[in-house]
Amino acid sequence: MNQRLFSPKEIAQSLAVSEASIKRWVDKGLMKAEKTSGGHRKISLLSLQQYLKENNKVLVNPEVVDSGISAVRKSGKIDEAKDLFYKALIDCDGKVLRAVPYDLFLAGMNLESIFKDVLQKALIKWEKAYEDGNIDEFQFRRSEQRLQGVFYFLGGLLSLPDESGKYALVGALVGSQISFAHMEELILREQGWKTEFLGGDLNEEGYLRAVKLLKPNHLSLALRDPKKQTPQLIDLCQTEHIEVKFI
Repeated sequence: MNQRLFSPKEIAQSLAVSEASIKRWVDKGLMKAEKTSGGHRKISLLSLQQYLKENNKVLVNPEVVDSGISAVRKSGKIDEAKDLFYKALIDCDGKVLRAVPYDLFLAGMNLESIFKDVLQKALIKWEKAYEDGNIDEFQFRRSEQRLQGVFYFLGGLLSLPDESGKYALVGALVGSQISFAHMEELILREQGWKTEFLGGDLNEEGYLRAVKLLKPNHLSLALRDPKKQTPQLIDLCQTEHIEVKFI
């Protein structure tokens, strides 16, 4: 998944400064840029976020780097963001589902904090509403599909992993909440791991084969009761000295 890259002109417009200022900051090392095959300088969203955080600045014209998202500008309070995300899940509003974590990311929060403090809490509440019969099957599955696009979008904000770095497998046991597995994969990527996402359709036998074949350093698996559902997998990972995390 490639990073989202912007020209110095676009970054300048988002900050309401001159393009010359952006180029000067890049030359001084205040903002990281990379060169394309054509020799043009491009700035990743990750570099922009780092600059904003280190210099205590905010975007003046965020719509320039919002890629068409009608971002919802809130006060930045976590509870408000959580409530907004939950409402978007209920309404199947893909734009707001994407805008909430994106706004928080641009405000300087890392994905791990965004997921743990906002998205996961909203998702737990949403899933309970579904289990209690307050959300019908169609609404739930529709928002579930919207979420997959959100995680793909957020993954594009991260830098590419070091191919020689530690390798992690991530997935969800069939019947488990796949959204939590998606978030776990992005957290690991943010921490520099090389990851491979195995989806949510494999049973324990499938993960046993994956571990034996791919020999990861780490396995993160979303499931409800690991002790009851994956005894063979736990034993194999212990034998092979593979870190295991159940989510």
